[in-house]
Amino acid sequence: MLNRYRMRLKFKWGLDLFLIYLLSFPSDAALSAAGNQLRQIWVNGIELQVEVVDTPAQIFQGLSGRHTLPPAQGMLFMMPTLEQQHFCMRGMRFGLDIIWIARGRIIGMAKNLDPMDKRTFSSPAPADQVLEVPAGFCDQHQLQINDRVSFK
Repeated sequence: MLNRYRMRLKFKWGLDLFLIYLLSFPSDAALSAAGNQLRQIWVNGIELQVEVVDTPAQIFQGLSGRHTLPPAQGMLFMMPTLEQQHFCMRGMRFGLDIIWIARGRIIGMAKNLDPMDKRTFSSPAPADQVLEVPAGFCDQHQLQINDRVSFK
């Protein structure tokens, strides 16, 4: 009985030390409420805080099911390959602008999309990133094809 207690105590101390060790590393990667990495990006000089998603599950989920997206926030989809991308409004509860990006430049936009729209929206050319922002963002900030998208 005493040996089991000592083993549990050693395990607990070992686990505590391991967690302290892990937490001692500095991290500049903030996380969203959904657990996605947050980053600062600039679109034509406009600063945005975006959730970065890159796994198939995260890309499929996107912003579906969320109730809102604050004005200066978005979701950046880091696509695995540079190819034509296809997005839909499945499960959306608010309007979006979709910005297609290739090699750090805007190559296309789908603006003021209604959450009830059942169509599929495709990039006009191969894209390696897709940015979703609140509806009206592109017009409000006068974004244009070939505008630069940069990261911190």
